[in-house]
Amino acid sequence: MIPGFLWIKHSKGCKHKAIVVVIGYQTGTEPTSLSPIMEPSDPKKEKDPWTKENSKAFEAKDVSKYYDPCQEAAERTYRCLTRNDGDREFCRDYFEYDHSVNHTQYRDCKKQWTAKWREEKAKNFFNWS
Repeated sequence: MIPGFLWIKHSKGCKHKAIVVVIGYQTGTEPTSLSPIMEPSDPKKEKDPWTKENSKAFEAKDVSKYYDPCQEAAERTYRCLTRNDGDREFCRDYFEYDHSVNHTQYRDCKKQWTAKWREEKAKNFFNWS
């Protein structure tokens, strides 16, 4: 293995690939110093933010508490920016909406959540049961 090249390791049962940068090596052995960077899940496979769990958590929270059903998308965006020195162009999948694959990231996730929340609120407004 040559220093400076990428070494990709995938463990059995692990959902993520670990990309490690080879800093040094000894002849006939594995690299001596590795710097792992975890890759996020595919942003195009974002799940629907409106789930029963999210809805119940939002309704059950205290008035003074903030609940963000799209926190996972926000964290992936921040991790991408951190890994790539703030290069927004490199992380554009996290900032755009792709209609062909129904890809939602934070801003679009938040819009979907708010629209569905308002719809449910209006639908249940007169249901006092």
